[in-house]
Amino acid sequence: MSARGSVVSRLHHIGMVVEDVQAAAAQYRRWFGFAPSRRLVVDPVQQVRTLFLQTGQSVLLELVEPLSTTSPVARFLNQRGGLHHLCYEVQDLERALETFRRQGALVVRQPVPAVAFRGRQIAFVYGEGQQLIELLEAPNR
Repeated sequence: MSARGSVVSRLHHIGMVVEDVQAAAAQYRRWFGFAPSRRLVVDPVQQVRTLFLQTGQSVLLELVEPLSTTSPVARFLNQRGGLHHLCYEVQDLERALETFRRQGALVVRQPVPAVAFRGRQIAFVYGEGQQLIELLEAPNR
């Protein structure tokens, strides 16, 4: 449930950039018992391969692997990898983006349809402290 007046509905997932989603998934299964919640997805728009893991909580863990050296996350992986973004579900993506802009956030990726979410729109913003935030349009808008 969102806080009163907030454009955010809920924390949807935590994004981790990894070298190999299959190897990382196997490691998370061994460590924590996390199992894939969906099939492996290849997103040519974002140039990534993703796999979502069920954490036993309401928040998913997204493993993100760059498909090439030109992928938006390739440089991040080369620098350090690991925690990349927090994804929040929003009821109205345009309203959320406008609210974030008014509060000083920088929109770094305008809305695009996401293969992993059956075409629902996503956008990325940098918030305070340079935290990358993904905004995911809620289903059934």
